[in-house]
Amino acid sequence: MKKLLLLVAIGMLPCLTKAQSVNAAPADTAAYTPAETYCVVTPTRPIFGQTVSLDVDYGKTNEPDDDTTLRDSNGKKLKFNTLAQAFNYLAQQGGLFVNTLRYSADESSRYLFRRKIEK
Repeated sequence: MKKLLLLVAIGMLPCLTKAQSVNAAPADTAAYTPAETYCVVTPTRPIFGQTVSLDVDYGKTNEPDDDTTLRDSNGKKLKFNTLAQAFNYLAQQGGLFVNTLRYSADESSRYLFRRKIEK
C-alpha cells in the first residue's frame, strides 16, 4: 500500500509543479531600440605621416569599397596628432572606452567603445 501511494504521489508530482513562464516577445520587434550602441575603432597611421585617423566599425556589413574613416560634420576626414587626442575626441562625442581587442594575425590593437542612445 505504501509503495502504491508513493507511485501515485510521484506520478502526480509533474502535474502539481509550475514552471517559470517566459513573457512573449512583442509582436513588433522592429520598433525595438537599444539603450547603447557599440563600435570598434581601428587607428590608422600613414607610412610616413605623423597624424592618426580612425576607422570606425558600427557592426554593419560594409562593401569592400566603403570608407569607414571618422569624419566631421562637413565630410572631411578627421586627423589627430596622437591616439590620446583621438580618444578624447570620442569621449567628447559621448563615447565610453570598454576594452582593447588584440589581433595576433596582424599584431594590431582595436578599441571597443560604447555610447548611450538618447531617447
